[in-house]
Amino acid sequence: MKVFGIILEASPLHFGHLYFIKKIKQKYQPDLLIALVSTNFTMRGEISVIDKFTKTSLLLENGVDLILELPFSYAVQSADYFAKGAIQILNLLNVTDIAFGSETSKLKLYETVYERFNNFTTTTYYNKKISFKQSFNAFLENSNFTLDEKDLIIKPNFTLGFQYIKNILDQKLNINYHLIKRIKNNYDDILPTNKIASATSIRKLLKEKKDLHYFLPYQPNLLIDLQNAENQLVTILGYVYHIDERNLSYFGQKEGINSYIKKNGDFYHTFDDLITSLKNKKYTSSLIRRTLLHNLLGTSAPFFPLTYLRILGLNQKGTNYLNTLPLDVKKIIFSSPKEIEHNNTNENNYKILEIELKATMLYQIITRNFELYYNEYKLPIRKD
Repeated sequence: MKVFGIILEASPLHFGHLYFIKKIKQKYQPDLLIALVSTNFTMRGEISVIDKFTKTSLLLENGVDLILELPFSYAVQSADYFAKGAIQILNLLNVTDIAFGSETSKLKLYETVYERFNNFTTTTYYNKKISFKQSFNAFLENSNFTLDEKDLIIKPNFTLGFQYIKNILDQKLNINYHLIKRIKNNYDDILPTNKIASATSIRKLLKEKKDLHYFLPYQPNLLIDLQNAENQLVTILGYVYHIDERNLSYFGQKEGINSYIKKNGDFYHTFDDLITSLKNKKYTSSLIRRTLLHNLLGTSAPFFPLTYLRILGLNQKGTNYLNTLPLDVKKIIFSSPKEIEHNNTNENNYKILEIELKATMLYQIITRNFELYYNEYKLPIRKD
């Protein structure tokens, strides 16, 4: 079988995602399409504008056969950890191929960057005490790529796609990888210019209470009130940092960052004001947002190898495919939290699920969707 895996945040799902799915089916004609989906918060530490259960239903309606979650502990991470967790899950599911969106169709550029970066880190610069981002920036500064190539390499989709390829090649996995070139917009475009708009621009319009009918393939009322959710989150964070005396720390946290947040954070206005009051050359907006969320939920270190296989939704093709997987993989697949109690799974999966459930409860509180948490126990979502 030709089993394709895709990795999505879908915050929100938009016409660009539907183009992406359609293009994969037209060009590669997969027997099965699996989506691995970030849940209620995103890699950059933002609140997802659409909850994970609605995402799942929409993906099933638009041609995906099997949807699994990339849980909070792995989704709300820097690109290297995000990609590492995602690829390990898809590999356990025996995908033969992955596809991802990119600002370029030059697959060779990704492979060239991989080869040169490996050589650079092993012979010249590599230092485990620095982050991947610091190491990669040093590599680019010392590379002989053209200015146009460097402009592509630093774009968000290239960075993430590079991490997917790096994990596949580093681990010598039997997974092919393919590019689907983005059309008409870039990932971080702030203003929409046509129907296929970036998720960033749609989120901006959502906060401004603008009409989104033209930019979404479903009714905009499926999206949350993002401004209100952020206001609720700021209130909770203000309590945590100024009243709650818990020990604020999580894996990979920058030394001294919580004292800095507590001393300098503007917890009295909007979420954007809070992030603006804290970001600087040392701490990016994404790092600040992730730190706030991980501290709030008490996230522990991401465990590897990752064996967390949670089904959010599937159709009959997806069900049939799961039945073909090896027995040791079937044993660790679950949907409802009740199931995991009866599986012979490792303790790490309990911890990952515990944080995921807390993240859903937080999302329920800040979005005031008081039925949301109960959906955790109704999974999977089925489409016949």
